[in-house]
Amino acid sequence: MEKENQYSESVSEYEEVDLRDVFNVLIRKKKIIVFCAAAGLAAALVANAVLPRVYRAQIKIEAGSFEEPAGKVEESVGKTILLADIAQLKDKIEQGAYGANDKSSCTLKAAAASGSNVIAVTAECADPSAAKNLLSQVAQNIIAEHDKTIAARRQTIEDQVKNYQANAEEIKNSFQYSADRSCSTERYLAASTLKNRIIELEFALSRLDGTAVVLAPTVSETPVKPNPGLNVSLGLVLGFFAGIFAALAKNWWSNAKN
Repeated sequence: MEKENQYSESVSEYEEVDLRDVFNVLIRKKKIIVFCAAAGLAAALVANAVLPRVYRAQIKIEAGSFEEPAGKVEESVGKTILLADIAQLKDKIEQGAYGANDKSSCTLKAAAASGSNVIAVTAECADPSAAKNLLSQVAQNIIAEHDKTIAARRQTIEDQVKNYQANAEEIKNSFQYSADRSCSTERYLAASTLKNRIIELEFALSRLDGTAVVLAPTVSETPVKPNPGLNVSLGLVLGFFAGIFAALAKNWWSNAKN
């Protein structure tokens, strides 16, 4: 046990002496460390000066939807169907299907929370006006595409309503000329079914929601890139540690030659 304690004490003393030697080397070579830190700072300042300024703009778009008739009047709501699959819409936006492309100096990103039909589109451009205009263009093109779907759906439902109304009117008129009670009952049930179907379709018509912008384009007042503070911090830290490495390496090389 005594030998183990002596060994531990000797190891601890050795480590303390070793760390003290390293500290002394760094003190002697502090000019190298200061020079490297200054070089890192200078590199960061140059980067901040020469890197292009990038502005960020964002817009939020809510995808429209429509409802399939429930099939029964008792079922107040049918199946809600979005005008676009959000994941596919995101991919199309980023691929430039609605504005900008690979040749543009602007970049587009889109994101949406899981289960949400609101998609946030972000544009980064050297010109803040270009970023804002690009997002407006993207939104207009998406809305125009979805409006066509809504218009076609509206026309289909309106045609169905007109058809059912005509059939219901025909059955109503036939009541006046029918003396057969059982036949009248069948016609009454048919007319009631048509009436319910018309109510259902009219409800579905009222639930047609087009795609819309829920947050107008907003642009950052200052560039988001480059980040001067971050670059300066990184430059100083990297330069400082590079200086420590250089100081220790030079000391090792000097000792090796001796």
